[in-house]
Amino acid sequence: MSPRDPRLVAFQRCLRLGYLAHFTREWVTLRPFWSQDFRDAFAVFGSPGAARLALALFFVATLTQLVCSLLALLRPSAPLLWLCTLGLLLEAVVMPIAMPNHVALMLAALGFQAVMLLWRGDEPETVRGLSAISIAGYAWAAIHKMNHGFVDVLDGVLGHRLPRALVSLLALAALAIELAVPLLAFVSRRARPALLLLLLALHIPMNSTLGAIDYPWIATSFYPLFFRAEEWAQIESELARWQRSQWLAAAGSVLLFVLLTPRDLFIYQAAVGAAVAALWGCAVPSLLRRALPGWLPR
Repeated sequence: MSPRDPRLVAFQRCLRLGYLAHFTREWVTLRPFWSQDFRDAFAVFGSPGAARLALALFFVATLTQLVCSLLALLRPSAPLLWLCTLGLLLEAVVMPIAMPNHVALMLAALGFQAVMLLWRGDEPETVRGLSAISIAGYAWAAIHKMNHGFVDVLDGVLGHRLPRALVSLLALAALAIELAVPLLAFVSRRARPALLLLLLALHIPMNSTLGAIDYPWIATSFYPLFFRAEEWAQIESELARWQRSQWLAAAGSVLLFVLLTPRDLFIYQAAVGAAVAALWGCAVPSLLRRALPGWLPR
């Protein structure tokens, strides 16, 4: 069956866009699937026969997900959800690299949805459980940053232009946001729009300066689940009207993406990153109206 809750419909569609961002970054930009180096990477599976089998299964898994993702953008359904879940599981098993965090997050969300929606048909518990997965995903990302290597990476991204103490302070701020803000956004209805905007601001440099177009979009795919169903339905109706504020915010978000993005970013990845920035920008006015009531016209 197709989900009836508008939050779940939005989440499933956003997560399918997240897979397309993952495919573009991992298998088109960083490790082009048509290259000899990519095929050689499957030597980790041992014998030539095992490597060829893993490579064939990888292409079956990714092709299945690409087709199902495009179909699910039009109309999410139970068969598409199962195919996406099994396809991602197969891809995670046979991919020639360690499983990235964003793939683990997608796999946990898809697996949980498949059990809760298709076996139990419990949409309210599915929403709450997926929200918990989002909170845990942010906490896990923060734990991964608890090392000096993260400070070094952040310093390099900033071009070594800031004092080391300030870079360390920025790193601590990122950890604090990822550990505390998602949980606060879940429990505080009043502060939720402002807190989600803060999380969104955290993802902007990831999507642009760092060139990580997959994890930020996948993480923000969970945001509709933080709202009540009627609240999200109102936000969707605002987004569907395409008001001038949305166009301006989308244009400003894309401009910021262009200014922050390294010039050597591959064209495919840059195009997806710009699309992600535009979609974020469209949502900003609706969140601002709720974070600052009375400041923006409806």
